[in-house]
Amino acid sequence: MSVSVSVRELIRRVALEYGVVNSWVETRVSPSGAALWGVMCPEPSQQRALWTAFRALHGESGLFPFVSHEGPAAWEWEELGETERAARTRGAGVGRGIADLVNSQGSALTFSQEAEDSLKGENPPHPPPPSWRSNFSSQPEWVCLAEAEDQFQLPLLLDSPFTPNWIDDAGGSLTYEDHATVLREWNDRHGVDIYYLGSNALRLRVSNPPHTPEARMRTAREQYAYCYDLEQVTGMGTVAGVARAQAGAEFWYFWWD
Repeated sequence: MSVSVSVRELIRRVALEYGVVNSWVETRVSPSGAALWGVMCPEPSQQRALWTAFRALHGESGLFPFVSHEGPAAWEWEELGETERAARTRGAGVGRGIADLVNSQGSALTFSQEAEDSLKGENPPHPPPPSWRSNFSSQPEWVCLAEAEDQFQLPLLLDSPFTPNWIDDAGGSLTYEDHATVLREWNDRHGVDIYYLGSNALRLRVSNPPHTPEARMRTAREQYAYCYDLEQVTGMGTVAGVARAQAGAEFWYFWWD
């Protein structure tokens, strides 16, 4: 049996176990040569079950799962030369870490001591995962699986999320190497997994979010530096708003306009 057939059957078998019948499976080879698979699954509860099951099977399949609006057939990659593509795929570029991004944003990350003090005495937020409708205008319908040794390679392999409007104080842009570095640092501190990945959005599942007011404000500043379009997201708007609404939660959401 070929590798592609066995992976397709694995995806269909797991999907059927979680009630996804007549599952449509797509596959495509990325410009780096890595396989991208996808199974149509429009029900959010089934998406989370499939994501969890496929995440546990990474050692067997070599695939990392993520929910998305785009299936493999619709995925778009940047047009790069062979040498540049190979360098990106292996992570040859040096990404900036969280502290570098915070420093690059300067005055955009100022917040008042009053805002931090307002968090003291509050219980850390533990809201249920928000509905997709609260983050997206339409519900994602795909559970995708990308061939990778490390889930934080996904931005490099898939050229996502695309952040053309992110500009720092020096006029620099947010690179895919930056994404990979920031996510690895957050993983070291908070245990993050890529749950949703799309053309201009990212959702992380967080196993160890910060709980104290000071830690939540620190994380909120980092999130705002990484994605200052959070100012447009309902319920956030400011660094203090991010600290209150998202920094201590199980899921972190980022969207770039």
